[in-house]
Formats: sequence, structure tokens, C-alpha cells
Amino acid sequence: MAGKDPPWLPGRPDDAEEHPVDPQWITLRRLGNLIRTTILGLMGLTGTLIFLGLVGWSSAAKLTFLAGVAGFFCALYILGMITPVLAYRRYRWRLDGETLLVRRGIWWRIETLVPKSRIQHTDVTQGPLERLFHTSSLVVHTAGTRFAIVEVDGLPTGLAPKMRDHLLDLRPDESL
Repeated sequence: MAGKDPPWLPGRPDDAEEHPVDPQWITLRRLGNLIRTTILGLMGLTGTLIFLGLVGWSSAAKLTFLAGVAGFFCALYILGMITPVLAYRRYRWRLDGETLLVRRGIWWRIETLVPKSRIQHTDVTQGPLERLFHTSSLVVHTAGTRFAIVEVDGLPTGLAPKMRDHLLDLRPDESL
């Protein structure tokens, strides 16, 4: 199947379009950000309360400091809800007969072009949250040391193994 691309594969050579990741990726990222912010917020609150118990500040100063810490974590939460939408708008991939192209980034834009000839092996991963949202990630390991791992996350569950098989020139019945 090395010379002909299967018709189910978005990004065939006759389809030079760049494809977005699954829209569920936004919700998945927001949930991950919420979990991280909650854990950091609880740790920050605990540390702040211990700190405020040790210092000899007035009640007003302690309350002001606590409000500042709470405001900081509220800002982190809001940022964690906005950035996935901005990142989704910039996250694109294209797979043609010879290359995998991945574009991403909000502030720092990254464009990675991987020729099939440089691919060493691939992984398809799916964590618990990805299973919940029916998405998975394709991880491509390339020859070389710098930027040797390229990941395309937020792919629909059935697409990632097909992309892997295409990159490795496997027929569907030969897939691992």
C-alpha cells in the first residue's frame, strides 16, 4: 500500500488540506487545565494559610494577601479555559503520501514536517480522559535527537491507528 493512499485517510495527496483535531480536544484540554489548577490552588491555599499563621501581620494584611493569592488562581483558571480555544484554532495536521505536517502554537508557532523515511516507530496512546472523549494521540518517533518525538493529539479514536498504519506502510490486517 506504499504507493496508493487509502480513501478513508484525510490528507491524501489529492487532498492537500490541513485538518483540525477533534473539537472534543478543547473540552479535554479544559478539563486537564481545571484539574491542574485545582490541585495547584489547593496546594497554594494550604501553603498560604500556613504562611499567614506564621507571620505577625494584621488581619487586614492577611486578608489582602489571601485575596491576592485567590485572584492569582482565578486568573489561572480563566486562562486555562481560554487557551484551549485559541490553541485549537492554530492546531492543524496534514498527512500525505510522504510526509506528516503538524502546525500548532498560540504565542510560539511550531511547524513540524516529518518525512516517512525518518520515522523509526509510532505509538497510539489513549489515557483515561481521552477514552472518555473518544480521542487518542499518535506519537511519531523519528531518527535524530532534536525534536525526535512528534505528537498529534486530539485525533478521533479510529483515525490514529489508521494514520499509524499509513505512516508505516502497513495494511489494516497487518496492524499491531
